[in-house]
Amino acid sequence: MSINEGINAELHTLPDEAPAQERLGAVFRAYSHATNDPLPADPSTEQRKAVVSWLRAQDDLLALSTLGMTRLLSRGFLVHTTTSSKATRLVQFACPTCGPRERHFPVDVDPWSAQANKLKVAIREGVTTQLAKGHGGRSMPMIPSGPVCLSIVAVVPMAGGRVKKDVDNLVKGLIDAMSGIIYNNDDQVQCLTVRRLEYSGTRGHYMVGVRRAENLSDDIIDEDPDGATIVWAPRHNAP
Repeated sequence: MSINEGINAELHTLPDEAPAQERLGAVFRAYSHATNDPLPADPSTEQRKAVVSWLRAQDDLLALSTLGMTRLLSRGFLVHTTTSSKATRLVQFACPTCGPRERHFPVDVDPWSAQANKLKVAIREGVTTQLAKGHGGRSMPMIPSGPVCLSIVAVVPMAGGRVKKDVDNLVKGLIDAMSGIIYNNDDQVQCLTVRRLEYSGTRGHYMVGVRRAENLSDDIIDEDPDGATIVWAPRHNAP
């Protein structure tokens, strides 16, 4: 049995909704079997690095996965070898309402919850740098008007006992700073998906996906100017 077949056999025994630890465990078992190097249930950092190096050396397994993910064509992406590959995958998920994002790019700025001019300047410089590089050789023009759909992954370093940051605060400065660069005004953002990805490192960044979107009310037959009736809960008016 090849190494690829061994991992596939391990992963195929899992149910479709197997939790992350079970998926990782399947890869660890395949590594232990192939290398005769038994791993504990929770491998050390060095042992995990050894597993990643081993995976990357398997041409029949990872040649199809340049982003650092083992993949079964019948099951989708099941595990990721690095935090960066996980963040890349997350930002590439299509919006269930608006569809796939048209552009994806990183912003090499540590996610901050503080709203300050320093943050805005750093983010604008980071976004501008990425736009100057282009996207697959194509320019990335600003969306001057109309609704925008955004996906943001904040890769948050937790080394040194850093305090956990509220996910909404992590992206407020970024959304504001992209005004005039990605879109004309941040009030164009109609649909927003935010994910906070914590890891044990010391340096963070953002991954951003963006696309033009249709106005969510465009396919409504009768907008009902009298308002919707909420039948499952009493209405509470703010004082």
